[in-house]
Amino acid sequence: AAELERPVWAPAAAPGDGPAAAAAAAEGRRGVAVVAAQDDARRQRRYLVWRVPHGCDGQGLSDRRACLSVVLAEAWLLGRAAVLPRFTLDAGRHNLGVQLPDTDLREYISLARIPVELVAEEEVCWDEHEVLVASGPLDPRDWRGCPARVLARPCVEGFWRNEVHAAVRHLAGELHGTGMKPTSGLFCPAAAVARAAAEAARRLGGAYIGVHVRRGDKLDMMLGLVEATEPRAVAIAVASVAPPGVRRVYVATNDRGADFVSALAALGFQCYGPDDLFEKRFFASDNHLLFAAEMKLVDDATVCLRTFNDSTPWYYADEPQLSHYLIDRSMHDYIFGFSATGTLCRHFERPVDLARTTPEQALRALSREPGPSPLSFRPVVGLP
Repeated sequence: AAELERPVWAPAAAPGDGPAAAAAAAEGRRGVAVVAAQDDARRQRRYLVWRVPHGCDGQGLSDRRACLSVVLAEAWLLGRAAVLPRFTLDAGRHNLGVQLPDTDLREYISLARIPVELVAEEEVCWDEHEVLVASGPLDPRDWRGCPARVLARPCVEGFWRNEVHAAVRHLAGELHGTGMKPTSGLFCPAAAVARAAAEAARRLGGAYIGVHVRRGDKLDMMLGLVEATEPRAVAIAVASVAPPGVRRVYVATNDRGADFVSALAALGFQCYGPDDLFEKRFFASDNHLLFAAEMKLVDDATVCLRTFNDSTPWYYADEPQLSHYLIDRSMHDYIFGFSATGTLCRHFERPVDLARTTPEQALRALSREPGPSPLSFRPVVGLP
């Protein structure tokens, strides 16, 4: 019975009462102190939980990453650890009909550059009396001092129908970048994704042009997208931005039926796709994983050519990059009616460095509207 009562982290009792026994006893006391300190820290930690419904509202990886950026931005501004929600990734439009288990996205992306304490759903538990449920926009100035151990955010199906404070939306845009703010954001590729992209780049064997062509479901949503993304138009666009001597082109697209190979060959370019460069086992049943690796491959190209005028580098990039696009419209044009910008390329801003500021300081910058609405594709002035 005594052996069963001994904590698992405590050392077994040494026989006798000599130095070995004394050392063992001291080690045991240190173990008790460490565990007690850890338990105390866990009790004092405050959490933010978004109760995202499971098994529904499946969308693409980029959309779900943007949702995660909202959760992380709100947690940082409120001074809370973020309990990572699990999202449903779409099967029909993005994964060839294969439904994957809900995921917190960390097999695709790294959150190492985002200074928010992260907790997996299965790593933490609490009593119901410790939970405060709060819906609607939460002003960080009012809610940062909330004493509740757990702040729970009810989440209706259709994540973007859940309202958040404008400062949270602006900061989420700075974390995510593409389609939200003119920056690469702070997400990095997961280790396996980075390795796969690096191996694909090695197989290309030199400088190349990276192209992301979004077709599929978007073709019926946006005027002019069919014409801008048909193979001949893409080949002409590639030729217009290709540096001298660079003839290799990687095309990442969700339309495997479009013949980019022939169109590019007619202009003297050699076209590569995923079947040429990636191990089939890498993405056999997970097209989202392939997308994550392809975005890294496009980001690392000598020249990048993306579909929309607000398509920024998909992963963290320390230096602002020049990016070209196929159609002078926002990827959200069909939702918000954003007009064409009338520019040929865009210089993006350096990503925000949250380690050089505090939530209170950042909130002052985030509270100054950079545009007519929290959805404006404009940088937040005043963030480091």
